[in-house]
Amino acid sequence: MNSAAALRFLYSRHPLRWKLGLERIQAFLQEIDNPQLTFRAVQVAGTNGKGSVCTYLAQICAQEGFRVGLYTSPHLCDFRERIQILGEYQVEQKKNLSGDVIPWTLKGARVVSYAYISSWVDTYQDSICKHQLSYFECVTAMAFCYFRDQEVDYAVLETGLGGRLDAVTAAQPELTAITTLGKDHTQYLGETLEQILEEKCGILKPGVPLVYRPLNAPLEARLLRAAQLKGVKAIRMEENKLRVSSNQQALWLSNLGLRGIQAPFLDFPSQKESLIQALHLWEACSLSKEKQALKPDNTLAPLSHWFFESPPARLQYFSGPNYAPLLADAAHNVDGVQALIKLLKEKFSRPSIHWLVTSMPDKNQEGLMALWEMYGFQHTWVHLIEEPRYRQPPQKLLHQMQQKGWKFIVFNSSHTESLESFYKKIPRDHLLVVCGSFYLLGSVLEPLIKLQQK
Repeated sequence: MNSAAALRFLYSRHPLRWKLGLERIQAFLQEIDNPQLTFRAVQVAGTNGKGSVCTYLAQICAQEGFRVGLYTSPHLCDFRERIQILGEYQVEQKKNLSGDVIPWTLKGARVVSYAYISSWVDTYQDSICKHQLSYFECVTAMAFCYFRDQEVDYAVLETGLGGRLDAVTAAQPELTAITTLGKDHTQYLGETLEQILEEKCGILKPGVPLVYRPLNAPLEARLLRAAQLKGVKAIRMEENKLRVSSNQQALWLSNLGLRGIQAPFLDFPSQKESLIQALHLWEACSLSKEKQALKPDNTLAPLSHWFFESPPARLQYFSGPNYAPLLADAAHNVDGVQALIKLLKEKFSRPSIHWLVTSMPDKNQEGLMALWEMYGFQHTWVHLIEEPRYRQPPQKLLHQMQQKGWKFIVFNSSHTESLESFYKKIPRDHLLVVCGSFYLLGSVLEPLIKLQQK
Protein backbone atom coordinates (compact mmCIF):
# COMPACT_ATOMS: atom_id res chain seq x y z
CA MET A 1 0.00 0.00 0.00
CA ASN A 2 1.40 3.43 -0.91
CA SER A 3 1.19 6.44 1.42
CA ALA A 4 -1.68 8.10 -0.43
CA ALA A 5 -3.79 4.97 -0.13
CA ALA A 6 -2.84 4.59 3.53
CA LEU A 7 -3.90 8.16 4.32
CA ARG A 8 -7.15 7.73 2.37
CA PHE A 9 -7.89 4.66 4.46
CA LEU A 10 -7.22 6.54 7.71
CA TYR A 11 -9.33 9.53 6.68
CA SER A 12 -12.16 7.19 5.74
CA ARG A 13 -12.34 6.22 9.42
CA HIS A 14 -13.33 9.81 10.31
CA PRO A 15 -16.88 9.62 11.73
CA LEU A 16 -19.52 12.33 11.39
CA ARG A 17 -19.57 12.37 15.19
CA TRP A 18 -16.65 11.51 17.44
CA LYS A 19 -16.73 7.93 18.65
CA LEU A 20 -15.76 8.24 22.29
CA GLY A 21 -14.95 5.23 24.47
CA LEU A 22 -11.94 3.09 25.31
CA GLU A 23 -13.32 -0.36 24.52
CA ARG A 24 -12.33 -0.44 20.84
CA ILE A 25 -8.79 0.90 21.18
CA GLN A 26 -8.05 -1.17 24.28
CA ALA A 27 -9.09 -4.36 22.47
CA PHE A 28 -6.97 -3.39 19.45
CA LEU A 29 -3.91 -2.53 21.56
CA GLN A 30 -4.24 -5.80 23.43
CA GLU A 31 -4.24 -7.65 20.11
CA ILE A 32 -1.00 -5.92 18.99
CA ASP A 33 0.82 -6.53 22.31
CA ASN A 34 0.13 -3.22 24.04
CA PRO A 35 2.79 -0.91 22.57
CA GLN A 36 1.66 1.86 24.96
CA LEU A 37 3.12 -0.09 27.89
CA THR A 38 6.67 -0.08 26.51
CA PHE A 39 7.63 3.51 27.31
CA ARG A 40 7.23 6.08 30.06
CA ALA A 41 4.80 8.89 29.30
CA VAL A 42 2.95 11.98 30.46
CA GLN A 43 -0.63 12.70 29.39
CA VAL A 44 -1.92 16.28 29.19
CA ALA A 45 -5.60 17.28 29.03
CA GLY A 46 -7.39 20.64 29.17
CA THR A 47 -9.53 23.03 27.16
CA ASN A 48 -6.72 25.31 25.98
CA GLY A 49 -2.93 25.16 26.22
CA LYS A 50 -2.40 21.41 26.27
CA GLY A 51 -0.55 21.32 22.95
CA SER A 52 1.77 24.11 24.09
CA VAL A 53 2.50 22.36 27.40
CA CYS A 54 3.33 19.15 25.52
CA THR A 55 5.61 20.99 23.09
CA TYR A 56 7.55 22.79 25.84
CA LEU A 57 7.99 19.63 27.93
CA ALA A 58 9.25 17.73 24.87
CA GLN A 59 11.80 20.51 24.23
CA ILE A 60 13.06 20.25 27.82
CA CYS A 61 13.45 16.48 27.61
CA ALA A 62 15.33 16.74 24.31
CA GLN A 63 17.68 19.42 25.64
CA GLU A 64 18.43 17.19 28.60
CA GLY A 65 19.70 14.51 26.23
CA PHE A 66 16.67 12.22 25.99
CA ARG A 67 14.89 10.85 22.94
CA VAL A 68 11.29 11.96 23.30
CA GLY A 69 8.16 11.19 21.35
CA LEU A 70 5.64 14.01 20.91
CA TYR A 71 2.03 13.24 19.99
CA THR A 72 -0.27 16.22 19.35
CA SER A 73 -3.47 16.86 17.45
CA PRO A 74 -4.84 18.03 15.14
CA HIS A 75 -2.24 18.85 12.50
CA LEU A 76 -1.97 22.12 10.59
CA CYS A 77 -0.82 21.16 7.10
CA ASP A 78 0.70 17.69 7.13
CA PHE A 79 -0.65 14.55 8.81
CA ARG A 80 2.88 13.63 9.94
CA GLU A 81 3.06 16.67 12.26
CA ARG A 82 1.07 14.64 14.81
CA ILE A 83 3.86 12.13 15.53
CA GLN A 84 7.32 13.58 16.11
CA ILE A 85 10.64 12.58 17.65
CA LEU A 86 12.90 15.13 19.34
CA GLY A 87 16.39 14.62 20.70
CA GLU A 88 18.57 11.63 19.83
CA TYR A 89 17.07 10.13 16.69
CA GLN A 90 17.32 6.43 15.93
CA VAL A 91 17.42 5.76 12.19
CA GLU A 92 16.65 2.23 11.07
CA GLN A 93 15.78 2.09 7.40
CA LYS A 94 14.92 -1.60 7.55
CA LYS A 95 12.06 -0.83 9.94
CA ASN A 96 10.78 2.17 7.93
CA LEU A 97 11.64 4.31 10.92
CA SER A 98 13.71 7.03 9.26
CA GLY A 99 11.91 10.28 9.99
CA ASP A 100 11.31 13.29 7.79
CA VAL A 101 11.88 17.00 8.42
CA ILE A 102 8.88 19.12 7.40
CA PRO A 103 7.54 22.66 8.00
CA TRP A 104 5.28 23.45 10.97
CA THR A 105 7.31 21.35 13.38
CA LEU A 106 9.96 22.21 15.96
CA LYS A 107 13.55 22.73 14.84
CA GLY A 108 15.39 19.43 14.81
CA ALA A 109 12.20 17.39 15.09
CA ARG A 110 11.61 14.46 12.79
CA VAL A 111 8.16 13.20 11.96
CA VAL A 112 6.89 9.72 11.27
CA SER A 113 7.79 8.73 7.71
CA TYR A 114 5.32 7.94 4.93
CA ALA A 115 6.97 4.53 4.65
CA TYR A 116 6.13 3.77 8.28
CA ILE A 117 2.53 5.00 7.86
CA SER A 118 2.04 2.79 4.80
CA SER A 119 3.59 -0.25 6.44
CA TRP A 120 1.58 0.23 9.63
CA VAL A 121 -1.76 0.57 7.85
CA ASP A 122 -0.94 -2.40 5.61
CA THR A 123 -0.13 -4.53 8.66
CA TYR A 124 -3.15 -3.62 10.77
CA GLN A 125 -5.86 -2.73 8.25
CA ASP A 126 -7.92 -5.87 8.82
CA SER A 127 -7.69 -5.57 12.59
CA ILE A 128 -8.66 -1.87 12.42
CA CYS A 129 -11.80 -2.80 10.49
CA LYS A 130 -12.56 -5.68 12.84
CA HIS A 131 -12.44 -3.40 15.89
CA GLN A 132 -14.14 -0.52 14.01
CA LEU A 133 -11.52 2.00 15.07
CA SER A 134 -12.10 5.68 14.37
CA TYR A 135 -9.55 7.88 12.64
CA PHE A 136 -8.26 9.30 15.93
CA GLU A 137 -8.02 5.86 17.51
CA CYS A 138 -5.98 4.65 14.52
CA VAL A 139 -3.57 7.58 14.69
CA THR A 140 -3.18 7.24 18.47
CA ALA A 141 -2.39 3.53 18.15
CA MET A 142 0.08 4.30 15.36
CA ALA A 143 1.84 6.84 17.61
CA PHE A 144 2.12 4.25 20.39
CA CYS A 145 3.67 1.76 17.96
CA TYR A 146 6.07 4.32 16.51
CA PHE A 147 7.31 5.42 19.93
CA ARG A 148 7.82 1.78 20.88
CA ASP A 149 9.75 1.08 17.70
CA GLN A 150 11.82 4.23 18.16
CA GLU A 151 12.62 3.12 21.71
CA VAL A 152 11.89 6.59 23.07
CA ASP A 153 12.99 7.46 26.58
CA TYR A 154 9.74 9.31 27.11
CA ALA A 155 6.50 10.15 25.31
CA VAL A 156 4.51 13.36 25.72
CA LEU A 157 0.88 12.74 24.80
CA GLU A 158 -1.79 15.36 24.16
CA THR A 159 -5.34 14.26 24.91
CA GLY A 160 -7.68 14.72 21.98
CA LEU A 161 -11.11 15.43 23.46
CA GLY A 162 -12.05 15.52 27.13
CA GLY A 163 -10.13 12.75 28.81
CA ARG A 164 -12.24 10.00 30.35
CA LEU A 165 -13.21 8.42 27.02
CA ASP A 166 -10.38 9.72 24.82
CA ALA A 167 -8.18 7.18 23.01
CA VAL A 168 -4.97 8.63 24.51
CA THR A 169 -6.24 7.61 27.95
CA ALA A 170 -5.53 4.01 26.96
CA ALA A 171 -1.87 4.84 27.73
CA GLN A 172 -0.37 4.23 31.18
CA PRO A 173 1.40 7.52 32.01
CA GLU A 174 3.64 8.09 35.01
CA LEU A 175 2.40 11.68 35.19
CA THR A 176 -0.70 13.63 34.12
CA ALA A 177 -1.61 17.29 33.71
CA ILE A 178 -4.76 19.38 33.33
CA THR A 179 -4.36 22.84 31.81
CA THR A 180 -7.28 25.28 31.54
CA LEU A 181 -10.97 24.61 31.90
CA GLY A 182 -13.54 26.19 29.58
CA LYS A 183 -16.71 25.48 27.66
CA ASP A 184 -15.84 23.75 24.42
CA HIS A 185 -17.18 20.58 22.77
CA THR A 186 -20.12 20.82 25.15
CA GLN A 187 -22.17 18.40 23.05
CA TYR A 188 -19.71 15.69 24.12
CA LEU A 189 -18.38 16.87 27.49
CA GLY A 190 -21.38 18.53 29.10
CA GLU A 191 -22.77 22.04 29.35
CA THR A 192 -21.28 23.00 32.73
CA LEU A 193 -17.70 23.45 33.89
CA GLU A 194 -18.33 20.86 36.59
CA GLN A 195 -19.26 18.26 33.97
CA ILE A 196 -16.30 19.20 31.78
CA LEU A 197 -13.91 18.95 34.75
CA GLU A 198 -15.22 15.47 35.50
CA GLU A 199 -14.37 14.41 31.94
CA LYS A 200 -10.87 15.92 32.16
CA CYS A 201 -10.28 14.16 35.48
CA GLY A 202 -10.91 10.91 33.65
CA ILE A 203 -7.19 10.86 32.76
CA LEU A 204 -6.24 10.42 36.44
CA LYS A 205 -4.69 7.06 37.25
CA PRO A 206 -4.37 5.57 40.75
CA GLY A 207 -1.14 6.78 42.36
CA VAL A 208 -0.04 8.79 39.30
CA PRO A 209 0.77 12.44 40.16
CA LEU A 210 -1.16 15.30 38.56
CA VAL A 211 0.11 18.82 37.77
CA TYR A 212 -2.77 21.28 37.48
CA ARG A 213 -3.34 25.00 37.08
CA PRO A 214 -5.19 26.98 39.76
CA LEU A 215 -8.97 26.96 39.36
CA ASN A 216 -11.73 28.84 41.13
CA ALA A 217 -12.32 27.49 44.64
CA PRO A 218 -15.36 25.23 43.99
CA LEU A 219 -13.84 23.66 40.87
CA GLU A 220 -10.43 23.17 42.50
CA ALA A 221 -12.11 21.47 45.46
CA ARG A 222 -13.83 19.09 43.02
CA LEU A 223 -10.54 18.35 41.29
CA LEU A 224 -8.78 17.67 44.59
CA ARG A 225 -11.58 15.32 45.70
CA ALA A 226 -11.25 13.37 42.45
CA ALA A 227 -7.49 13.15 42.96
CA GLN A 228 -7.87 12.04 46.57
CA LEU A 229 -10.28 9.27 45.61
CA LYS A 230 -7.63 7.80 43.31
CA GLY A 231 -4.68 8.34 45.63
CA VAL A 232 -3.24 10.97 43.28
CA LYS A 233 -0.73 13.55 44.46
CA ALA A 234 -2.03 16.85 43.05
CA ILE A 235 0.71 19.42 42.35
CA ARG A 236 -0.59 22.98 42.03
CA MET A 237 1.24 25.15 39.51
CA GLU A 238 3.12 28.10 41.04
CA GLU A 239 3.59 31.01 38.66
CA ASN A 240 5.98 32.88 40.95
CA LYS A 241 8.68 30.25 40.40
CA LEU A 242 9.41 31.84 37.02
CA ARG A 243 11.09 35.24 37.43
CA VAL A 244 10.92 37.10 34.12
CA SER A 245 13.72 39.62 33.55
CA SER A 246 12.84 40.64 29.98
CA ASN A 247 10.43 39.65 27.24
CA GLN A 248 12.79 36.82 26.25
CA GLN A 249 14.70 35.81 29.39
CA ALA A 250 13.73 34.44 32.79
CA LEU A 251 15.00 32.46 35.75
CA TRP A 252 13.28 29.28 36.88
CA LEU A 253 13.49 28.71 40.64
CA SER A 254 13.46 24.95 40.35
CA ASN A 255 13.34 22.48 43.21
CA LEU A 256 16.36 20.99 41.46
CA GLY A 257 18.32 24.27 41.28
CA LEU A 258 18.29 27.49 39.26
CA ARG A 259 17.79 27.32 35.52
CA GLY A 260 17.99 30.07 32.91
CA ILE A 261 15.13 30.33 30.43
CA GLN A 262 15.29 31.91 26.99
CA ALA A 263 12.06 32.09 25.00
CA PRO A 264 10.46 34.58 22.59
CA PHE A 265 7.01 34.54 24.20
CA LEU A 266 7.51 35.38 27.88
CA ASP A 267 5.35 38.51 27.64
CA PHE A 268 2.44 36.47 26.23
CA PRO A 269 0.50 35.24 29.31
CA SER A 270 -1.03 32.11 27.79
CA GLN A 271 2.28 30.78 26.50
CA LYS A 272 4.14 31.74 29.66
CA GLU A 273 1.61 29.78 31.75
CA SER A 274 1.99 26.76 29.48
CA LEU A 275 5.77 26.94 29.87
CA ILE A 276 5.48 27.12 33.67
CA GLN A 277 3.27 24.04 33.71
CA ALA A 278 5.75 22.19 31.49
CA LEU A 279 8.55 23.13 33.91
CA HIS A 280 6.53 21.71 36.80
CA LEU A 281 6.02 18.50 34.82
CA TRP A 282 9.77 18.22 34.22
CA GLU A 283 10.44 18.52 37.95
CA ALA A 284 7.91 15.78 38.68
CA CYS A 285 8.88 13.29 35.97
CA SER A 286 11.30 10.42 36.40
CA LEU A 287 13.73 11.77 33.77
CA SER A 288 14.63 14.76 35.94
CA LYS A 289 15.26 12.47 38.90
CA GLU A 290 17.59 10.37 36.75
CA LYS A 291 19.53 13.46 35.73
CA GLN A 292 19.73 14.59 39.34
CA ALA A 293 21.05 11.22 40.47
CA LEU A 294 23.96 11.53 38.02
CA LYS A 295 25.21 14.77 39.58
CA PRO A 296 28.10 14.48 42.03
CA ASP A 297 27.25 15.39 45.61
CA ASN A 298 28.34 18.74 47.05
CA THR A 299 29.19 20.28 43.70
CA LEU A 300 27.82 23.56 42.42
CA ALA A 301 27.01 23.26 38.73
CA PRO A 302 27.17 26.39 36.56
CA LEU A 303 23.85 27.96 35.66
CA SER A 304 22.55 26.28 32.51
CA HIS A 305 19.86 27.51 30.12
CA TRP A 306 16.94 26.01 28.27
CA PHE A 307 15.96 27.53 24.93
CA PHE A 308 12.36 27.35 23.72
CA GLU A 309 10.51 28.01 20.52
CA SER A 310 6.77 28.53 20.24
CA PRO A 311 4.58 25.74 18.90
CA PRO A 312 3.25 26.41 15.39
CA ALA A 313 0.25 28.74 15.16
CA ARG A 314 0.44 29.90 18.77
CA LEU A 315 0.85 33.68 18.65
CA GLN A 316 3.15 33.16 15.67
CA TYR A 317 4.14 36.42 13.97
CA PHE A 318 5.07 36.68 10.29
CA SER A 319 6.22 39.84 8.51
CA GLY A 320 7.49 40.67 5.04
CA PRO A 321 8.42 43.78 3.06
CA ASN A 322 5.36 44.04 0.84
CA TYR A 323 2.31 43.06 2.87
CA ALA A 324 0.73 43.62 6.26
CA PRO A 325 2.20 41.56 9.12
CA LEU A 326 0.29 38.43 10.08
CA LEU A 327 -0.34 36.95 13.53
CA ALA A 328 -1.46 33.31 13.55
CA ASP A 329 -3.08 31.73 16.59
CA ALA A 330 -5.12 28.59 17.11
CA ALA A 331 -7.65 30.33 19.37
CA HIS A 332 -10.98 28.81 18.37
CA ASN A 333 -13.26 28.92 21.42
CA VAL A 334 -14.57 31.79 23.57
CA ASP A 335 -11.84 31.54 26.24
CA GLY A 336 -9.04 31.32 23.67
CA VAL A 337 -10.29 34.23 21.58
CA GLN A 338 -10.86 36.38 24.67
CA ALA A 339 -7.24 35.82 25.73
CA LEU A 340 -6.08 36.66 22.21
CA ILE A 341 -8.10 39.87 22.10
CA LYS A 342 -6.74 40.94 25.50
CA LEU A 343 -3.20 40.38 24.28
CA LEU A 344 -3.80 42.33 21.07
CA LYS A 345 -5.13 45.28 23.06
CA GLU A 346 -2.07 45.26 25.32
CA LYS A 347 0.79 44.39 22.95
CA PHE A 348 -0.05 45.48 19.41
CA SER A 349 -0.48 49.11 18.45
CA ARG A 350 -1.70 49.12 14.85
CA PRO A 351 -4.12 51.55 13.16
CA SER A 352 -6.47 48.66 12.50
CA ILE A 353 -6.69 44.92 13.03
CA HIS A 354 -8.35 42.69 10.44
CA TRP A 355 -9.64 39.24 11.32
CA LEU A 356 -9.52 36.12 9.20
CA VAL A 357 -11.51 33.58 11.20
CA THR A 358 -11.50 29.92 10.26
CA SER A 359 -14.22 28.84 12.66
CA MET A 360 -16.14 25.62 12.24
CA PRO A 361 -19.94 25.59 12.59
CA ASP A 362 -19.93 23.43 15.73
CA LYS A 363 -18.25 26.18 17.78
CA ASN A 364 -20.01 28.79 19.93
CA GLN A 365 -19.90 31.33 17.13
CA GLU A 366 -22.50 33.62 18.70
CA GLY A 367 -20.22 33.89 21.75
CA LEU A 368 -17.19 34.61 19.56
CA MET A 369 -19.12 37.25 17.67
CA ALA A 370 -20.15 38.94 20.92
CA LEU A 371 -16.47 39.22 21.88
CA TRP A 372 -15.55 41.00 18.65
CA GLU A 373 -18.49 43.36 19.06
CA MET A 374 -17.69 44.07 22.72
CA TYR A 375 -14.06 44.95 21.99
CA GLY A 376 -14.94 47.13 19.00
CA PHE A 377 -12.58 45.72 16.38
CA GLN A 378 -12.88 46.38 12.67
CA HIS A 379 -14.51 43.23 11.40
CA THR A 380 -13.55 41.22 8.36
CA TRP A 381 -14.95 37.75 8.83
CA VAL A 382 -14.00 35.04 6.38
CA HIS A 383 -15.65 31.69 6.94
CA LEU A 384 -14.00 28.76 5.22
CA ILE A 385 -15.66 25.50 4.26
CA GLU A 386 -13.36 22.51 4.03
CA GLU A 387 -14.22 19.69 6.41
CA PRO A 388 -16.47 17.07 4.78
CA ARG A 389 -18.60 17.14 7.93
CA TYR A 390 -19.70 20.70 7.08
CA ARG A 391 -21.00 21.30 3.58
CA GLN A 392 -22.51 24.75 4.18
CA PRO A 393 -21.78 27.85 6.26
CA PRO A 394 -23.80 28.50 9.44
CA GLN A 395 -26.79 30.32 8.00
CA LYS A 396 -28.00 31.60 11.38
CA LEU A 397 -24.67 33.28 12.06
CA LEU A 398 -24.44 34.81 8.58
CA HIS A 399 -27.95 36.23 9.00
CA GLN A 400 -26.95 37.84 12.32
CA MET A 401 -23.85 39.32 10.72
CA GLN A 402 -25.91 40.76 7.88
CA GLN A 403 -28.27 42.37 10.38
CA LYS A 404 -25.34 44.02 12.18
CA GLY A 405 -23.84 45.25 8.92
CA TRP A 406 -20.62 43.28 9.37
CA LYS A 407 -18.36 42.58 6.42
CA PHE A 408 -17.84 38.93 5.67
CA ILE A 409 -16.83 36.62 2.85
CA VAL A 410 -17.70 32.98 2.44
CA PHE A 411 -15.58 30.76 0.23
CA ASN A 412 -13.93 27.39 0.06
CA SER A 413 -10.36 27.16 1.36
CA SER A 414 -9.19 25.90 -2.03
CA HIS A 415 -9.88 29.38 -3.44
CA THR A 416 -6.28 30.56 -3.04
CA GLU A 417 -6.78 33.49 -5.40
CA SER A 418 -9.62 34.85 -3.24
CA LEU A 419 -7.45 34.56 -0.15
CA GLU A 420 -4.55 36.36 -1.80
CA SER A 421 -6.81 39.10 -3.12
CA PHE A 422 -8.23 39.62 0.37
CA TYR A 423 -4.72 39.86 1.87
CA LYS A 424 -3.39 42.26 -0.75
CA LYS A 425 -6.12 44.80 0.07
CA ILE A 426 -5.00 45.16 3.71
CA PRO A 427 -2.74 48.24 4.19
CA ARG A 428 0.83 47.41 5.17
CA ASP A 429 0.63 49.30 8.48
CA HIS A 430 -2.40 47.25 9.58
CA LEU A 431 -2.33 43.77 11.16
CA LEU A 432 -4.01 40.61 9.92
CA VAL A 433 -4.95 38.16 12.68
CA VAL A 434 -5.61 34.61 11.47
CA CYS A 435 -7.21 32.44 14.11
CA GLY A 436 -9.57 29.54 14.48
CA SER A 437 -9.86 25.79 14.31
CA PHE A 438 -6.72 23.80 13.57
CA TYR A 439 -8.66 21.79 11.01
CA LEU A 440 -8.91 24.85 8.78
CA LEU A 441 -6.08 27.10 9.96
CA GLY A 442 -3.27 25.36 8.10
CA SER A 443 -4.99 25.52 4.73
CA VAL A 444 -5.30 29.30 5.17
CA LEU A 445 -1.82 30.03 6.49
CA GLU A 446 0.18 28.26 3.79
CA PRO A 447 -0.94 30.40 0.82
CA LEU A 448 -0.87 33.63 2.83
CA ILE A 449 2.67 33.11 4.15
CA LYS A 450 3.92 32.06 0.70
CA LEU A 451 2.51 35.28 -0.70
CA GLN A 452 4.01 37.36 2.11
CA GLN A 453 7.49 35.92 1.55
CA LYS A 454 7.54 36.73 -2.15
